[in-house]
Amino acid sequence: MARYIWRTNKVIYAIYSIYKWNFIEACLKWAKYRSQTGNTREGMVMCMIYKGVAYPFAFEFNNVPIRNELRTFRIVISDYREISQDFSGLCFENELKVTSDIRLHYVAFFEVVNKIVNITKESEQFYFANYGKNPKPMISVTDPDIISRFELRKNSKKSLDYYEQLKVYFEKPESIEGRPIDEQIDIFDSPYILLFAAKIKREAPDFQNFSFFRT
Repeated sequence: MARYIWRTNKVIYAIYSIYKWNFIEACLKWAKYRSQTGNTREGMVMCMIYKGVAYPFAFEFNNVPIRNELRTFRIVISDYREISQDFSGLCFENELKVTSDIRLHYVAFFEVVNKIVNITKESEQFYFANYGKNPKPMISVTDPDIISRFELRKNSKKSLDYYEQLKVYFEKPESIEGRPIDEQIDIFDSPYILLFAAKIKREAPDFQNFSFFRT
């Protein structure tokens, strides 16, 4: 009973913080609660697993300028991993893996995406400068089950306007519990995604054309 009360109080306090739109405090509290209690979507619904790493978060970035081309980047990101104390990101286009040790989801998402795009851009520029031709990735994610899951789950992507509208639930936190599980997850994802989108718009406008969904 005491443990149940402790968990309930943590959730209520996190929701209250989000309602006040102290996003950083709220995200930290919710991330801590999730990691301590195991209360994550992965524990309820199987997410994408690739080479032993679970990737619940997925992004597709379109029309990213790389030299004289507009590229698409399909990127999946793990949840925060207590053992390695980081988030792990994977790019389908070149199987590039990067990490972020920042505990805030939206900042970690931004760091992972920024690293993947910049490493790809710099390596291709170096190759082109030295060999005079566009490089082709030596490896990429080709597992048909992984790719089909990504494409299937992409159909469930939501707009930023949708996440913006979910803020209303934080005015009456008790109303969240009665919503379907997937909608509850969207509600608690909304601060991360809205802050991520704002950070993208402010610091990396080339990445603005993106979609987010759970795997």
